Amino acid sequence: MKNETDYFNSLSDSRSLSITSIQKSQFFVFQLNESIKEIEWNFFIKKSRALARYRKQINIL
Repeated sequence: MKNETDYFNSLSDSRSLSITSIQKSQFFVFQLNESIKEIEWNFFIKKSRALARYRKQINIL
């Protein structure tokens, strides 16, 4: 009987461990997505500024 209890306790421990690792990985993926969005947004801003500068130069010519 004691072995069964130990077995089920170990099962629940491993299940809770896997849940926390899944949550950690989901949070990591969320952070990664957020930083990718930030990088894309910064790139978009830089690109639009460069385009505006380029258009001004063309207008001057």
